[in-house]
Amino acid sequence: MKNPYPHFGKIRLAGGTLIMLMGFWMLYNQISMMYSEKTTPEAETSSPLSSMPVYERILPGLNREPARLSQFLGKRVYIRFWTTWCPLCLAGLEDFAALAGGLSDSSDIAVISIVTPGLNGEVSKKDFTIWAKAQNLSFPIFFDESGAVSREFDIRAYPTAVYLGRNGALLKKTAGDEPNARIQRNLSSPEQVRDDHEKINDTAFSARRSGGGNTGNGGRAFPFR
Repeated sequence: MKNPYPHFGKIRLAGGTLIMLMGFWMLYNQISMMYSEKTTPEAETSSPLSSMPVYERILPGLNREPARLSQFLGKRVYIRFWTTWCPLCLAGLEDFAALAGGLSDSSDIAVISIVTPGLNGEVSKKDFTIWAKAQNLSFPIFFDESGAVSREFDIRAYPTAVYLGRNGALLKKTAGDEPNARIQRNLSSPEQVRDDHEKINDTAFSARRSGGGNTGNGGRAFPFR
């Protein structure tokens, strides 16, 4: 009997190849997110960014009042940019929820997340809202519907975290996940972070004098002064 689908094998092979290439692309993107890091080691006394128009943009909230970034002036701010199509983002939601919940009553720290519905591959605002409610997400989620905030911070990978100082200055931007303990230390104990940084520098200096090797962190400075 003649095969009614003579090209089915070729189509299946082409489809499998396409899926495999997409998988490699997603894996490459996630690896890039985990290992790319951009740090701005400026003190909180640097020029504040809060006067820029993007800080005054109204960001609608999911099950909460709209917000502007400028309303968080006077606090240290941790912002997580994420998407629903990013496996690393979804895997970290439980930890982020714990972080946000643990600091929700803080008068000195704000922890929020931002998504871009309808942009950068994200689903529409309506579909995101339905999905988020089905997942019982309760941590702060705000919508950057125009993408202006994401462009301001040059978000190129997900998840990406942005640390802001009390005057709105960008202190650090990190792609990939960070343990909650490190995030809390950065936000709550900048003096301890500075002490750790000085100890690392002392260790690196001693290693160089003695001809030693790697100090373990590549000599990178912590963001807070």
